[in-house]
Amino acid sequence: MAWTGRLVRVGALIGVVTGRAYAQEPPAGAVVRIESPAAGIVDASETVRLRATVSDATVSTAQLDFNGVAYEVPVDRGVVEEELVPIPGNNRVVLAVRSGAVTARASTTFFLRVPNHLHLPVPPMHVVMSWDSGGSGLELAVSRLCRGGSEECELAGRFYGSWRGLTRADGAFGMQCFTASAPIAAGRYRVRVVTPASQGSDESDAWDRSIATLDEAERDLAAAPPGDRAGLLDRRRRAIADLDRWAQPTTLQTRVHVDVVLFANTPRERRWRFDRVVQRLGRSPLVGGFEITEAMLRAADEAEDGR
Repeated sequence: MAWTGRLVRVGALIGVVTGRAYAQEPPAGAVVRIESPAAGIVDASETVRLRATVSDATVSTAQLDFNGVAYEVPVDRGVVEEELVPIPGNNRVVLAVRSGAVTARASTTFFLRVPNHLHLPVPPMHVVMSWDSGGSGLELAVSRLCRGGSEECELAGRFYGSWRGLTRADGAFGMQCFTASAPIAAGRYRVRVVTPASQGSDESDAWDRSIATLDEAERDLAAAPPGDRAGLLDRRRRAIADLDRWAQPTTLQTRVHVDVVLFANTPRERRWRFDRVVQRLGRSPLVGGFEITEAMLRAADEAEDGR
């Protein structure tokens, strides 16, 4: 009997290791499923649509981790839908929600293939920027130092993604990508953020407008008949919400993440990554810089000729 008892205990241990054969009923909570993108190789010319479902309809927000960068995204009646700008190569998506005392997660990894199914020429450089939108739009700017390093010259290329960010008030994020036109030259490059202030607009105008709206709503409320108060109260509430968002300590700071990929999905691929908290006032903040050498370009040319 003692020998049989040990066998039973070994079976219990196997049940713990193998999981499913001896699994207990899962704890109550939400179930998260990522419907797209599917795991594996993805051919996409620009963006990838994320669609996921959450079984708990009471959940209103989810935590999205995309390539190691976390954002809070809205859950609308059990559905999460976001437009992602992937980088060439491997991309990792993890979605987590909190339901009661349980955190439910789902994840997928996909490989963005370049060139894609359209058989377009491979851009030699991809620069992908993502940021916490917070209701504010940003733009990506990529330049090369020229004229002896005294000036920054814009690069020829193409931008796509969310040009002005997702300006919803739900705290979502924005993403934008720049692909350089071939050929590219050796030199030092800079990645900057173009903010509303650097384009000549002052974000303090938003404060003045909200104050004026609030003052006007309160004046009208003082003399409004009962039938007109509902609309004025709603206008007053929205003005107060705008002021509260503006007054948050992080309002004028934005966390920005940039991935630079040179010669994507080739033996000569090079990558740089920058994570910065930038100020949204004043000149276009510098996110980071990188250098492309003549040796890198020669090696890429030799690899292309050897195919």
